[in-house]
Amino acid sequence: MISIDRTLKLSVLVLLLIGLTSCAVPAPTPTYPEITFSHLPTIRLNVAEVDIIENYVPPHRAPNVDHLFPITPMAALRQWVVDRIEAAGQTRRGRVIIEDARVVAVALPVRKGLQGLFYKEQEVRYDAAMEARVEVRSDRGYRDSFATARVVRSKTVPEEMTLAEKDELFFKLTEDLIKELNSVLEANIREHMGKDLI
Repeated sequence: MISIDRTLKLSVLVLLLIGLTSCAVPAPTPTYPEITFSHLPTIRLNVAEVDIIENYVPPHRAPNVDHLFPITPMAALRQWVVDRIEAAGQTRRGRVIIEDARVVAVALPVRKGLQGLFYKEQEVRYDAAMEARVEVRSDRGYRDSFATARVVRSKTVPEEMTLAEKDELFFKLTEDLIKELNSVLEANIREHMGKDLI
């Protein structure tokens, strides 16, 4: 009788503990700062309007992972156009063509089995690329001037990386890419499009 009573109490206690642990508060979702260039002066094109043309279309499937980023490279590029490119003229059109904003996951070889238990290896490499072109077009549609920039980065990650750590890496990768693209593209615009700047 005593052992049944003790077993019953122990069972109830175990069930209560399981219930309490399943009600645990989930980890807060991390928030990331906006990637912006509004603190920098605008690049004033002698055009009446600026269009954004997205030639890169994210496939939203493996091996591409850019759609999983907290701030996608495409979103960062769009924001760059809004913050940096200004239509300051009366005629003609400016165009910013987004040619690439991809991030591809490449699986790396890791040791398996018993031997793999003793090593923590790099499991995935993320290959990222951003490419954009800025153009000024005449009223008749001819290209008067243009500048292009392409930047690439790769980052490897170890086995057993948490989702939060991966999101942090994805955010930093986007931030590094767009900052480098900003520097390279602005320099190329000033070098190759000077006659169309105000």
